[in-house]
Amino acid sequence: MPSYSEVAAATPAVKAQTEVRAKLYGHDDIHVSWRKQTVKGATVRYRVEYKRSTWSKYRVLSSKTTRNYYKKPDLVDGAAYKFKVTPYVIKNGKRYSGRPGYSSYIYTLKKISTSEQLKDYGVFLGINEDESEKLKDYKLVVIEPSEFSVQKVQELKAAGKKVYGYLNIGSIEEYRPYYERFEHLTLGVYEDWPDERWIDISAPEWQSFIIDELGKQYAEMGFDGFFLDNADIYYIKQTEDIYQGLGAILTGLKKYNIVLIINGGDTFVSRSVEEDTAGSMFDGVNQETVFTKINFDDHTYGEQDPEETQYFKEYLADVKDYGLMVYLLEYGADRTTANKIGDYCTRNGFIWYNAKSLELD
Repeated sequence: MPSYSEVAAATPAVKAQTEVRAKLYGHDDIHVSWRKQTVKGATVRYRVEYKRSTWSKYRVLSSKTTRNYYKKPDLVDGAAYKFKVTPYVIKNGKRYSGRPGYSSYIYTLKKISTSEQLKDYGVFLGINEDESEKLKDYKLVVIEPSEFSVQKVQELKAAGKKVYGYLNIGSIEEYRPYYERFEHLTLGVYEDWPDERWIDISAPEWQSFIIDELGKQYAEMGFDGFFLDNADIYYIKQTEDIYQGLGAILTGLKKYNIVLIINGGDTFVSRSVEEDTAGSMFDGVNQETVFTKINFDDHTYGEQDPEETQYFKEYLADVKDYGLMVYLLEYGADRTTANKIGDYCTRNGFIWYNAKSLELD
């Protein structure tokens, strides 16, 4: 039988959590951070919960993040929130927890009331700044930077909107002015998009262009975040150099200190979550067609196959549990489907946009 000292030495010493701090960003986003712990021979994870002052119980935001911060966007205006962080480790199948730490209550700001409630999220890649009236009813918008001026981006931000810029990192369209410059790096035609080509993201010249030219130009326009498309290149070509190429671009874009959202890319995202590198590279994901599907042959929209929906639900549950933000982009959802999507997103703290068409205009 092991002695008391041997048993004590084998028991992980998880300390009480300290320095849990909540800070307001914008008017309705709260970022909570805490002191990171280390336990010899074990990975410290954190259960992150939050509670509005009017609630009787805490609600779980993440049950197993290894990061020491969490971003909770789009909270209720003018409400008070408190956060609870519980550290723990798993050893030999047993969970050892430290005492939880708590933030103070922090208030979100009240917005000036408008005649119509603003919608959370909209993706408008098919418009230019002359059509910016279409953005007026949305809190967060995604636009094509090449179709907007710096002045218009600043006007949108001054109106209280968060503005994310589209940045295609894994493929290249023939209409881009830099297409011929990088045509030699293309890997093949993008299925259902005949004017677009996958690109060798492992090439240093492409990485440098995205980070130090295009990324720099767009960051200087004042965007709040980047909407990064076609990380699915790692699904198309699952090689280590492609995976590392994506990581290099994401890490490089981090220097601009803006939000990075990956559109799609579930194969890449799942691996980075499993390897616990996701949090150092990006802040959230946008997933298309969880509940709806696109019929490319006739440009119609329908209900997604149940197996596909279930796959994405399980995937997004892992993404949420890791502590990343989640957005959904659906196409042509009818009222019944829209209600189903809305209920799902409300339960999980996600936000979504129901696009009228694939053109996103």
